[in-house]
Amino acid sequence: MSTSLPELVTSLAAVRRGALTLAVGGIIGGNTFDTLLVAFSDLAYQEGSIYHATTNQQVYLIALTMLLNGILLLGLLRREEHWHRQYRV
Repeated sequence: MSTSLPELVTSLAAVRRGALTLAVGGIIGGNTFDTLLVAFSDLAYQEGSIYHATTNQQVYLIALTMLLNGILLLGLLRREEHWHRQYRV
């Protein structure tokens, strides 16, 4: 919650102002940072791999996050293709 809540507020404010690229960049950047945080946590975890200490709920949330990021990226690609077709750039 401590890292995701500021990202949510920033993304919502960006969407309200019409800065969709800023909102999407904040979401993807935040998720990338969180992934790096898990990797560094694995290095610091003293009892072996942190991945062995994960519960089923945490694995579910990780999988859901990956799915939602994939949907977001597919939407961005579709929007980009539509823009290029519309303006023939």
